[in-house]
Amino acid sequence: MRTKFLAPLAVLAAAVALALWFGRSSDRGVAEGRGAAEGRVGTLGKADPAKVAVREMRMWQAYYGGDLNGLSQELVALLHEDFGLPRADAVAVAGRLAAAAFKFIGLGGDYETRVLPDLEMAYETIRRATKGSWDAKAAARAELAWWVDRRIPERSSVENVGRSIARLYAVLLGKENDDIARAGYLRAMAAHVHDTTGDWAKVERLLTESYQTLARGARR
Repeated sequence: MRTKFLAPLAVLAAAVALALWFGRSSDRGVAEGRGAAEGRVGTLGKADPAKVAVREMRMWQAYYGGDLNGLSQELVALLHEDFGLPRADAVAVAGRLAAAAFKFIGLGGDYETRVLPDLEMAYETIRRATKGSWDAKAAARAELAWWVDRRIPERSSVENVGRSIARLYAVLLGKENDDIARAGYLRAMAAHVHDTTGDWAKVERLLTESYQTLARGARR
């Protein structure tokens, strides 16, 4: 059975993608005179869930293999090439997220002091670059909360972790519904499948379905 201590990467790409999709699209919607909820949907419906899922899976593989350079390179590519974040910002965000994830591996506590600052700076960089309206500190805390849930046995069920991930999505989307909840569950299940079987094909299918479900929930 694979260790759960390496869990943080299981949602890094999803959170970053959401922050970019909705940070950017919210401003576009306001500029075009559309409502806030409609503006939030933005380009998510146009994104290719399968392509993003493959990119994320590569990051998982780099992370679980202890390849910090590979992880950072895939994060930069996701941010800069796939979502158009300026390269300097993409490099800064990737560095912070990777640092937070790898610090978490070696800690047994004191997460808010050692890990949270990197997450807050990463999310704030994205928020500023995209002129997003979501709360960067709240997003960072929601992300750290589900990392910790995965680590504590009595809180690490797929159902509970899925709810924690969905709370992160709710911060970024400004809404909750059953599709968003299901997307969180599917992502938690993908992490569980890796932990228990190492079946990368199934992990990819679950990640793709999670993105598809999340897109549907965002449009509601």
